[in-house]
Amino acid sequence: CDYCRDNYYTYCECCDEYVHEDNAYYVDCDDRYVCDDCIDRYYFYCDDCGEYYPNDEGRVYDDYLNLCEDCYNERIASDELESESESEE
Repeated sequence: CDYCRDNYYTYCECCDEYVHEDNAYYVDCDDRYVCDDCIDRYYFYCDDCGEYYPNDEGRVYDDYLNLCEDCYNERIASDELESESESEE
């Protein structure tokens, strides 16, 4: 019914379906909600900042962390600083 749809469901802009709000995820970088099927299919979770990003924007760090571009660049810069300070000692 319209009441339930308006109060308990969210529209997935990826698949154009209504899904229960418990099964919807907000993707901040795209400013939209997507269902759990679409989040699994089209997005990855950044293990550092905790946000979702499109799959084509992901980077893998140390073979086990999925990172967004910003978090990846921060880790690389941090690694470079550590290497420089170790080589100066």
